[in-house]
Amino acid sequence: MTFISTRGYSNPQETFLDVVQMGLAPDGGLFLPKEFPHITLEEIQLLQNLSYQERLFLLLQKFELSLSDEQLIEMIENAYTEFTSEKICPLSPLDEKRYLLELFHGPTASFKDMGLQLTPHFFAASATDPKQKFCIVTATSGDTGIAAIEGFKRIKNMSVFIIYPKDGVSDLQKKQMQSVTDANVKVLGIDGDFDFCQNATKRVFTDPEFTQKIQEHYTTKFAAGNSMNWGRLLPQIGYYFSAYADLLQEKKIAIGEEIEVCVPSGNFGNILGAFIAKTMGLPISKFICASNENNILTEFINTGVYDISTKNLIKTDSPSIDILKSSNIERLLYMLSPHSEEIADLFQSLQTEKRFEISAPIKEEIQKYFIADFCTEKEMQETIQYYHAQHNILLDPHTAVAVCVSRKTDTKNAQQRIIASTAHFNKFIPAIEKALGASLDTISYSNDDHSHLALLSEKENIQTESISASYTELLSEIEKFLVTQQ
Repeated sequence: MTFISTRGYSNPQETFLDVVQMGLAPDGGLFLPKEFPHITLEEIQLLQNLSYQERLFLLLQKFELSLSDEQLIEMIENAYTEFTSEKICPLSPLDEKRYLLELFHGPTASFKDMGLQLTPHFFAASATDPKQKFCIVTATSGDTGIAAIEGFKRIKNMSVFIIYPKDGVSDLQKKQMQSVTDANVKVLGIDGDFDFCQNATKRVFTDPEFTQKIQEHYTTKFAAGNSMNWGRLLPQIGYYFSAYADLLQEKKIAIGEEIEVCVPSGNFGNILGAFIAKTMGLPISKFICASNENNILTEFINTGVYDISTKNLIKTDSPSIDILKSSNIERLLYMLSPHSEEIADLFQSLQTEKRFEISAPIKEEIQKYFIADFCTEKEMQETIQYYHAQHNILLDPHTAVAVCVSRKTDTKNAQQRIIASTAHFNKFIPAIEKALGASLDTISYSNDDHSHLALLSEKENIQTESISASYTELLSEIEKFLVTQQ
């Protein structure tokens, strides 16, 4: 399989494992396969009676990953061992036509585990030089950080450097990261927003002077652990195929019948995974993009204008989608109109002018597939209240955003709709208690899980350092950390 950057770079000699190592393309674009494999309805039907791991193997096999079947099977089996559900990502009915796709059963209680438990195994397979070291540099708006740490920290010759907006994640997300004691992990708060963090990590990867210095002095290459890396995004396609197979197995749909998918979206990687699944042949008719009060994606999909020139990031109780610059929009635009020069110009404009406008034909293509709306904080709280009162279940704030938007965008002829439930409510207890006006200790609920998260309160916060939003300071901190890894 040949890969291409959204901005035009391509080297036919580079394999999937090369692309995983590189993370970001040399021209600053994001990697995609030049062509996506196709899966027939007959093949989708065969997924019904398979385990999640078997389903994922058959899917990934289509991508020519430069791995043997034996290697890939072993990686998948090892990746999905610490999940609290045997089904890995079960469907649970919300009402007659809505199902929650529970993506939070991994070790860090977030959908990020679905990709980041497997991606490190790709890195391990890509390392052919035993002396070569890697440093995963990742920006997080909440969940990616701890998921990357848990995935990568056990990989040989691998260190992990995480930056996050120090006032832009939940208390428990911060606790998960700050209580990590592994010597090959560094967590650093930034006195700025997630957009600074994400831009700074992209800049590290494309900074030739710094990357060359780090390679020469520390025999270390930088790599991306978030959804900029194709090796992280690829496994996320799998759970949409799995959800469709579950609906078939439960006789909720017939083979070939189209479904809809609703996803709380910030960096757009999760919903893009569903769109790629459709591109490969999965029968999905509509994609509902759910935003919180940082509704830049809603505005973009509805107007064709991506404009953050007058926007200030709003801190909400769904912090993982508190994002203004959405990385994976670049991949979507390329998939719909693969003109790399145009894509590069758009994102250069976003960098310099803080806005861009797409052409009418691309806007029409996006609106053919995507519906977008947003949910206020008040509406999110009311959604949590309603589903607890009426169904005795608790939704985390991000899932509540998606459920709220799903209800807003419902139609009389709506098809079966899968809603991505992206995190467990135990990660956001203060927000849940604020919504309910009561302590969790005093209420009942039926969907208890990940009770071990409560034990985090007993752990000491070790990694509490922070710096200003300065690229120069960040480079200094990265180098200081790499000195300790020698």
